[in-house]
Amino acid sequence: MISLNEKDFILSALESGQRIDGRGPFDYRKISAQFHQKRGQVEVSLGDTLVYSATSASLVEPYPDRPHEGFLNFQVEFLPMAHPHFENLIGPVSQKNKRIRNDISGEIERLLEKGLRRAKALNVESLSVVSGKHVWSITVNIHILTHSGNLVDACAIAAVISLLHMQVPDYKVLPDKSLEELPVYKPLSLHFLPISITLGLLPNSQVILDPLFKEELLLEGKVVVSMNVYGDILACQKTGGGSLSTELLMQCIEVARVKVKDITHLIRNSVSTAPLVEPQRVNLQRAQNLLEQVL
Repeated sequence: MISLNEKDFILSALESGQRIDGRGPFDYRKISAQFHQKRGQVEVSLGDTLVYSATSASLVEPYPDRPHEGFLNFQVEFLPMAHPHFENLIGPVSQKNKRIRNDISGEIERLLEKGLRRAKALNVESLSVVSGKHVWSITVNIHILTHSGNLVDACAIAAVISLLHMQVPDYKVLPDKSLEELPVYKPLSLHFLPISITLGLLPNSQVILDPLFKEELLLEGKVVVSMNVYGDILACQKTGGGSLSTELLMQCIEVARVKVKDITHLIRNSVSTAPLVEPQRVNLQRAQNLLEQVL
């Protein structure tokens, strides 16, 4: 996937503090989000890496031993056209839901579960509509469209933005325990925004932030730190066979602490400028207001 000349050029440039895209060792690529017409659907680009996230909600029955808790699930899929490297990584396609997965998508799903579900970033008790009978099941579907490095951070940012932008309809519980849908949306109850920061470990004990795809081929390992803006470490994972000293790990955590604040501020600003309600509900409310004015 990479020639010896490219490898020597990238390593020599990194030793002088430069990278092949002009960034410094601890510079992050530009993050942008494009929202769709429906709630919870967003395209997030991290440099040239592009992922699409769509959050869906459905009413299901809770577990008998947890009647007040809803569900939060993650599904990460990739398209073979996202990168030529993916054509050799296609695993067995599930005949049940026709999902295209591999080891990379499975690793991203596990990291999302650690940083979001196990860390209790989402209040699952707020997903209860009728205790023991109806709860919300939230599913975040992430599709990798273009792979240019650092898929973990791109998918994690897309999942957080999608959950923050998602809203579910409110219901009124009637005396017979049936539900009546109200023309009101309510957001999901997120206690904090977990942000994943990926740092690459080079052979010379050098650390780089947000590695490109070609840079990932030269790494001895990666350190993924999931953290919120308050400095709480939600998850920390190291991959690869390279050694990691305590001083190097503390350096990765300090770099992640600084970058999490910037990314959290960017996410909140992007969601605040997104569409507020779905078009169908807007038209319905507008028609009702116009009818009241005429009468």
